[in-house]
Amino acid sequence: VVVERCYRQKRGGYIDYAKESGVENPSQYWHLIESWSGRSAPDKVFGRSIVCGELIFWMAEASRAVSPQVLERLKDDVLRDPDNRSRGNTLIGDVCFDAIARVVEAFDA
Repeated sequence: VVVERCYRQKRGGYIDYAKESGVENPSQYWHLIESWSGRSAPDKVFGRSIVCGELIFWMAEASRAVSPQVLERLKDDVLRDPDNRSRGNTLIGDVCFDAIARVVEAFDA
């Protein structure tokens, strides 16, 4: 939802890696599985070092860790200033990250 509304990384990070890999339009699934996980050490902890708002938002949506209503309000808040990625990424992380962690930890238990 956020990515569809023009809140997307333009260059660097996974975007550059996708181009190098011949992937023209990488999905957030590709971002997580191929770019982050595929290039990380096997014992790398997926922690708060992840700051990519569109990835965190997608994980919250895909895992249903955050309700659609909360995500809709968050999307509206982030898109009030879509060029301020630092602000948007912080808002998304604050709302979503711990909820995602709880879902993953419950699944892993």
